[in-house]
Amino acid sequence: LIILKVPLNKTLIILVVNYPYGYGEHFIENELLILSKEFETIYIIATDQKYIGSKVQVAKIPDNVQLIEYPENISLKDKFLSVKNIFSRVFFEEIFFYRKISFRFIKIFSMEYLKSLKFSEFIFSLINRLNIERNSCYVYSYWNDYMAASISKLKTICPEIKGFTRAHGWDVYCERHP
Repeated sequence: LIILKVPLNKTLIILVVNYPYGYGEHFIENELLILSKEFETIYIIATDQKYIGSKVQVAKIPDNVQLIEYPENISLKDKFLSVKNIFSRVFFEEIFFYRKISFRFIKIFSMEYLKSLKFSEFIFSLINRLNIERNSCYVYSYWNDYMAASISKLKTICPEIKGFTRAHGWDVYCERHP
């Protein structure tokens, strides 16, 4: 764990799948104990749609941590239009990196890229709605997937924010996650 030394007026936005409602992101609980002392306010955005409106929390959160619901709105039209993303520079960079292409690759890329674009828009609107100062805003993705990609997209809109992600074994070693 890398400890960030930041003044207390900083804001942290943590992107997760199901914390504090579900299991599988247990490291966050220990991190929050430390991070809650380093940041004035922490927002946790859980992306798993089955927890929207849930009042049942598995983990206890510090007082300066607020939960934000992410209502993922991906319509059939969005999915259909996401095919255009295969003509993006990012798509060609991915092909170059992996050196292979298949229908499955195109399908996964299109959806993950679409999800990252939608999520970055949501985070951007949240920052604006909550009047979070951009130069004192940190965005942390627990997973190195479309949530981390959304931080990259967000930084093209708000270069002042600081973004980082956690990389797990399957993020680093492609053979672990075909």
